Amino acid sequence: MLTLLRIALGFVFGWFAIKSLIDPTWGMSWCPPWVTSISPVPLPVMVLITSILEIPVSISFILGLHTKYFAWLGMALLLGIIIAVGGPTNDVGVRDIGLFFAVALFTVIEPTKWSVDALIKK
Repeated sequence: MLTLLRIALGFVFGWFAIKSLIDPTWGMSWCPPWVTSISPVPLPVMVLITSILEIPVSISFILGLHTKYFAWLGMALLLGIIIAVGGPTNDVGVRDIGLFFAVALFTVIEPTKWSVDALIKK
């Protein structure tokens, strides 16, 4: 089951990354106005950077390669989103808190059987 969770999380990160790269206005629509008002980085650049960082997280989770390290990056990305959307005050925040803890699991568990990490460990 952990393998399935790992792969599913990889597809979640990948879907959001690809969707935002294909349609940056969609990615920008998720960002609350207060974030853009305090950020020194223009919103389109923030979306691009986030999407680019989500891609290796996605690949890592799908393959099970260096999952512990990329889980930390995934958690950082999710934490930024959780803070930006106001935490558990809305459905996006609640969803991303759940994703955050699911990703956090992979920082402490051993590699799952069906992963590149497990093959390397042998």
